[in-house]
Amino acid sequence: MSHINKSINILAWNCNGLTRNKTVELASKMKDYQTDIILLSETQFTKEDKRYIKGYKLYHANHPSNKNRGGAAIFIKDSIRQNLIDVIEDDIFQVVVINIETDLGNFNVAAIYSLPSYNITKEEYVILFNKLGNKFLIGGDWNSKNTRWGSRYTSIKGIQMEETVAEIHGDYVTPGKPTFYPYKDNCQPDLLDFFVYKNISLNNKTCCNVIDKCKVDHVPVTMTIFTNPVLINKLPSLYSKKTN
Repeated sequence: MSHINKSINILAWNCNGLTRNKTVELASKMKDYQTDIILLSETQFTKEDKRYIKGYKLYHANHPSNKNRGGAAIFIKDSIRQNLIDVIEDDIFQVVVINIETDLGNFNVAAIYSLPSYNITKEEYVILFNKLGNKFLIGGDWNSKNTRWGSRYTSIKGIQMEETVAEIHGDYVTPGKPTFYPYKDNCQPDLLDFFVYKNISLNNKTCCNVIDKCKVDHVPVTMTIFTNPVLINKLPSLYSKKTN
């Protein structure tokens, strides 16, 4: 288990709609990569949608229209000590925030989906980061491009985000490789999926990479933090609440 190696394995992925078949595929990936936490973007859930992976808890934020668009979610091992902090469901961002306990102390972990159709201002980024608390790690599809984190070019949205992260004294964890492979032949791959963190001692304690390179759409991004999570001490029992 990853906990024996004193690490927390995180996987971020724009799943472009978490169907039941994709959930089965995702569960297999999580097992292969010994994933403790997965941050999902563009889940396209409505209030009626539910997905289950054995051994994990699900937290999600949907698009405010309650239609199959946008959305973010977190699957986290139910053995890790955790608390739901906030759910943000507006037109610009969908974000879900939980708090976990580790050897690095308590910090918030968040999944985000930022819709590409909005030109986000610096003030809107400031409001978002303020909601994440003083110590956080957030990852997902930002739909924001900047050579600072490895994109092919810098967009206006990327400039606004870079200035905001610098202002809050945050930093990035990025694979430095394309995470998005467009369907259109005339579009080039680019990096849209990465992590932002603040007040967490991650220097020389992380590694980040992309997996499952493909010709189209987003690929998962893996990140390892070399610290131990605090686990829940479950009392032993002879049966569960599901036992007949």
